[in-house]
Amino acid sequence: MRETIVQAASRCIVERGHAALSTRAVAAEAGVNQSLIHYYFGTKERLTLAVLERMNLTLLKRQAEMFESDGQRGRQSGRRPVASTRAICSRATCAC
Repeated sequence: MRETIVQAASRCIVERGHAALSTRAVAAEAGVNQSLIHYYFGTKERLTLAVLERMNLTLLKRQAEMFESDGQRGRQSGRRPVASTRAICSRATCAC
């Protein structure tokens, strides 16, 4: 149930923006009673944090897969994955 609410809140944020997010709209989108949102999250801010955490985990997973596939190419070409990552970082002027 919690994940259903987070997914509905995510859709609401994408469609309407954070400023227009309401627990009433999320409840309608998720097909649940508004009190369930308060039961699982307490406040709209905590619900928003759960959405951002879910998005962050999705992005981190995608990034890990991307680096893993880069590592596989690096192994096939004889390069080390770390060297590839350093090359990317040096172009982006980061302090790695």
